[in-house]
Amino acid sequence: MRHFPRLLLAVLAPVHLWAQGAESPASILRSALRATEKVDTIEYEVRRESKGPDGEVHRSWSTIVAARSPFGFQARFQDEDSGARDMAVLDGDVTRYSADGVSGEIPRTFFAVGQVVPNRAAVDVAATWHVLLDRDYINTAIDSGNIVYAGKDDIDGELCRIVLYVRVGEDSGSNVDWYWISEKTGMPRAAQRVTLRRGTTRLVDRAVISIVRTNFRIPPNLFTYRPSAADSTPAATSTRVASARDLRGTRLPDLEVKDAEYKSLKLSDLVGTPRLITFWAPWCFACIEEMEALAKLEPAYRGKLHVLAIAVQDSRLNVRSWVKEHPQFDFTFLTDPELPETASHVVTYFGAIAIPVSVLVSADGTVMDNWFGFRTAEELEKKLSLLLPPSKK
Repeated sequence: MRHFPRLLLAVLAPVHLWAQGAESPASILRSALRATEKVDTIEYEVRRESKGPDGEVHRSWSTIVAARSPFGFQARFQDEDSGARDMAVLDGDVTRYSADGVSGEIPRTFFAVGQVVPNRAAVDVAATWHVLLDRDYINTAIDSGNIVYAGKDDIDGELCRIVLYVRVGEDSGSNVDWYWISEKTGMPRAAQRVTLRRGTTRLVDRAVISIVRTNFRIPPNLFTYRPSAADSTPAATSTRVASARDLRGTRLPDLEVKDAEYKSLKLSDLVGTPRLITFWAPWCFACIEEMEALAKLEPAYRGKLHVLAIAVQDSRLNVRSWVKEHPQFDFTFLTDPELPETASHVVTYFGAIAIPVSVLVSADGTVMDNWFGFRTAEELEKKLSLLLPPSKK
């Protein structure tokens, strides 16, 4: 495993690049270091284009204001098609956010393995801040030897040289990052990532960077602002809710899932007790919040409700590690057999492209209700009590 990054580079890098004496990837990254060396504060936009389940191209952008030292930021995301919004702010050791019409906070993110990124604004910061403000990260890439020149391309008409950087993760997977560096200015213009887990690749949409201004005075209280619920769009009005199909009145399908021992089960066989199925992933902060709420609610429904947590869109090893580290959740944990595929049979059937997605099933396997998102424990409890009376204490 120690030599895996260089073996992977040998596979990914075209042989003719080496034979023709391609530009040094280290020198390209050093040009980025020089270009950003005196940047202490920065305002920039991150634009993305992605193809949705409907085959149409969807566009979004985030406006980000960040400071190098101490690192802080305020980021606002908006989806061009739906108008959906969210927001994230980091000051010190706390990231405060608003997503799906709910505000909250988590410990400082982007700095440790296993931390979650709470919304799409924070995702855009996570994809770009290293190459703009984190000199240690770029120097580590240069010193690693796991970088390669990957050709030229233009971003918004600006010619860029591309560097590929491979890193092995702690869950035996790898991240392959591409960085587009302006040939003229040395400024980073785009970033994109491919993750490799258990032989499966997952491509993240390219994040295009447009610099608005640098080295300006940060307005007072910008990084201490506490996002409110009004700083994001309620889940019910987000286009992501369209991906959660209305399954009420249908029976659980004969789709395969895997148990903790990787044995196959069919969802249609999971009958006998009312069940709440939640589709989740370790990186999904709203999913973890929902689990915490369910853990508190489940005793009130003991004997009348069983929680099945089906992991999607992540590596099986990462899921198993997360479950082992969180024994407080006394649920039945299952996994999508096609992990980490984002368009698996299970994900597609239940519309679990955006998560969490919850499905309440009667004892005979009939879907009583299904919904997208998690907002508050009170809202979840009200929904359950309308459909399933709690046990008598």
